[in-house]
Amino acid sequence: MRQKKIVVCPAGGLANRMRAIAAGIALGRDTSLPVEIIWARDRGLNAPYALLFCPELLPVPLAEPSAAAYHLRYEPARKRNLYLPRFFGPRFAIAHYDEPGFEERYVGNAALLRSEVEAADGDVYFFSGLDFYPFSDDDYRRLFKPSPAVAGRLTELAEACPGCTIGLHIRRTDNVNAIAASPLALFTGAIEAELATDAAARFFVASDDEATKNELAARFPGKVFFNTAPARRDTPGGIIDAMAELLMLSRMKRIYGSFFSTFSDAAARLGRTPLTICKQ
Repeated sequence: MRQKKIVVCPAGGLANRMRAIAAGIALGRDTSLPVEIIWARDRGLNAPYALLFCPELLPVPLAEPSAAAYHLRYEPARKRNLYLPRFFGPRFAIAHYDEPGFEERYVGNAALLRSEVEAADGDVYFFSGLDFYPFSDDDYRRLFKPSPAVAGRLTELAEACPGCTIGLHIRRTDNVNAIAASPLALFTGAIEAELATDAAARFFVASDDEATKNELAARFPGKVFFNTAPARRDTPGGIIDAMAELLMLSRMKRIYGSFFSTFSDAAARLGRTPLTICKQ
């Protein structure tokens, strides 16, 4: 009889996927169940896994299905895919489609999730961008080493942004919670406070909004640096840039981040960097 397994299809953007993978691997370790990662390319992250990370460091197998296979087997059944995964997808004992109540029931309650996974009659499936099971920062850093393409881009970015020691991550275009709770005034205030302490301070800004980066550079000439390439998440090159920016943030002495954004948290965890969330 085949042993049941945990199947994780990480969803969302870069940092969301990273934490879901880390959570699934930690859950497999604690339940002694094999884990499989399903990595799908979509508009939110249009890049193969190996373009971003070193796949040989994953302790579990990773599959990258075609778009058709993903939509038929692993994507949540919904109107836009005519609910076809209900008929063509494998049968899982537990499925998580970011359903209401999942986070409240399981996140922060590792013992309950672990017991239900162990008791499940069949494979267990997670379609998620959550840290649905706890994992250590050391686990996180071991799993996600940059690919050669990302490492090269990071070197270029560091050379273009010399002397930066303080990072700011300002989420804008696609995150209404970050826009509302983390206005630009909080970040400009953080810059002003840092400069009052150290007039020579330089800042690296990661943002998905070009106007925000340019406004800060104009307000603080010679102090604010950033990736001048337009932020894209729907092309491989854009995703490489995003990962390089995340790693650049992780090298800072401290980070000022946006509310409700996993990108800020991922950078802090990778670099063991103190993180302050700018939130009104």
